[in-house]
Amino acid sequence: MGDSQEEKSPASALEALRERLEQDGVSASRELLARVEPADIAALLAELDAAEQVELFRELEVEVQAEVLGELERRDVRSLADGAAKSLKAALRKMEPDEAVDVLGALTTKHAESLLEELPPDQAAAADILLKYPPDSAGGLMTTRFVLLDEGITAREAIEITQHSRETETVAHLFVADGDKRLLGHLSLDRVVFAAPNRPIAELLEDCPLRVRPETDQEELVRAATRYDLHVIPVTDEQGRMIGVVTVDDILEAAEHETDEDMYRMAGTGERDPVHASAARSARLRLPWLLLSVFDGLLMAFLVSRFTDALKTQELIFFIPLIPLMGGQVAIQGSTIVVRALALNTLPRTRMLPFLKKQLLITLLLAACCSLATGVLGTLLVGAHFQIMLAVSLAVAVAIVFAGMLGMIFPFIFNAIGIDPAVSSGPFITMLSDFFCVGIYLTLGAMLASPV
Repeated sequence: MGDSQEEKSPASALEALRERLEQDGVSASRELLARVEPADIAALLAELDAAEQVELFRELEVEVQAEVLGELERRDVRSLADGAAKSLKAALRKMEPDEAVDVLGALTTKHAESLLEELPPDQAAAADILLKYPPDSAGGLMTTRFVLLDEGITAREAIEITQHSRETETVAHLFVADGDKRLLGHLSLDRVVFAAPNRPIAELLEDCPLRVRPETDQEELVRAATRYDLHVIPVTDEQGRMIGVVTVDDILEAAEHETDEDMYRMAGTGERDPVHASAARSARLRLPWLLLSVFDGLLMAFLVSRFTDALKTQELIFFIPLIPLMGGQVAIQGSTIVVRALALNTLPRTRMLPFLKKQLLITLLLAACCSLATGVLGTLLVGAHFQIMLAVSLAVAVAIVFAGMLGMIFPFIFNAIGIDPAVSSGPFITMLSDFFCVGIYLTLGAMLASPV
C-alpha cells in the first residue's frame, strides 16, 4: 500500500517520467505523462533540448498543453513556436486571455501576429486589448473574463447568469455595476447562493476595498493585495467602468517577479532572469557595475598613494582589507532593511524618523562591539603597537557608523527621485562605502600612527 501511494505521488511520477525519457525516449513515455502535473512537465521541458521539447509537447492533451504553456519560461515558449506551431495554436485557444498574452509576449512579432490571427474573434479581441499595456502593469496582468451583474437583479437571477457564464477563473467573485456599467461593488458566490432567491443583490453588495487603473504597476498591486488580503483586484477605466480583474495567481506571480528583480538588482546583474538570458545580454548588463568596481579599486589605489608617508609604518598596511570589509557589510545590511521596508510599504513617513533613530542606535552598538573586538583580537593575533590598534579600532568604529548611515539614507534618496532603491543596495553602495572607509582609515592612521 505504501509503495503504491509513493508511486502515485507527483514527485515519483516525475522521476519515473525522467527515467523513461532517458531510456526509451518520448514516444514510450506517453502513459506516464497523465500522472505528472503540468507545472512539473514544464520544469522537465526546460531540461530537454529543442527537438525533445517539441516531441514531448506534441504528446500532451491539448488541455494539458495549455496549462504547461502557462508555466514555461520565455525561451522554451519560443522553441515550441519554432517546432510545434500547430500544437501551440490549439493550446492558446484553451488559455485565459491574460495567460495567452503572456505566451504571445514571449514570441517574436512575426510569430505573435501569426498566432493572434488564429485565435477566435472574442479571444483575439481580448488579447489585443491586453497587449496594449505593459506586462508588469495591472492591464497586462488582468483577465477580461469576469461576471458583471446589474444592480437591479435578484439573487436567483444572479445565479442563473453565473451558471451560463463562460467565465471560470473568477466565478467565485461576482461584480456589480449600475446602469452606466460603473463598478459599484462585489459579491462572493456563496453569499448569493445562500441568500433568499428574491432578495435584490443590491442589498448583498459589498464595497471593493481597492480598484486600480490599468497603468498601475504590479509592485503596487502586490502591496495592496498583501495589505487588504485580496484574492481579486478589479481594474477600471477613467469613468469607473470595469475592464478587467487581476486574480490571485497573477498577484503571486507578480510578487515573485518583484522579489527576483530586487534581488538581482541588488546583486548588480540588472536582469530579472539572468539564468536564461543570453550571454551577450547578461554580460552587457553586468559590465557597468563591474567597471564601477574597477573605478572603485582605482580610487582606493589613488587614496593609498596619497598616504605613502603614513604607510611607512607597515603595520597599517596589514589592516587595510579589514576596513572596507566591515563598512561594506554594514552598508549592505542597512540598505537591505530599508529597501525591503520600502518594497513592502511598511515605512510610512510618520514612522521614518523613529526608524532612522533606531537604526542609528543599532549601528552605534555594532560599531562599539566591533571596534572593541578589533582592538583586542588585533593585539593578540597580530601583536601590533598600541597606536596602530587605536587607529584601526577607531577606523572600524567610524567606518561602520558612516557606512551604516550611507546604507540607510541612499535607498530613501533613490526612492525619492524615482529610481528603484534596490539599485543602491548593490555595487553602488559598496563602492561608496569602500572609498570613504579606506579614506577614513588612512586619515586616522596618518594622525595617530605616524609617530610610531
